[in-house]
Amino acid sequence: MLAIAFGFAGIVHLRSPESFLPIMPDWVPFPRQTILITGVCEIVGSTALLTRRLRKLAGVMLGTMLWVSPSAPLRGHGPSEAMAQKR
Repeated sequence: MLAIAFGFAGIVHLRSPESFLPIMPDWVPFPRQTILITGVCEIVGSTALLTRRLRKLAGVMLGTMLWVSPSAPLRGHGPSEAMAQKR
């Protein structure tokens, strides 16, 4: 289930990065590219979750996605806060 969720999220990031731009903080350089990188990390990570041999790669890719994405709620900058700042 987790692999499906991350895979879907990665595809959405790649197909419509513009929809994520409003939640990106202003201090992020190259916000569109950051969104695309997180999408790739989510897809690779979700694919790696499906195989026992690549689970470490999954951890690296999904961890990188969280580290690179400044809009990740775990970093204390959730979408609702970002939208409020943009107004």
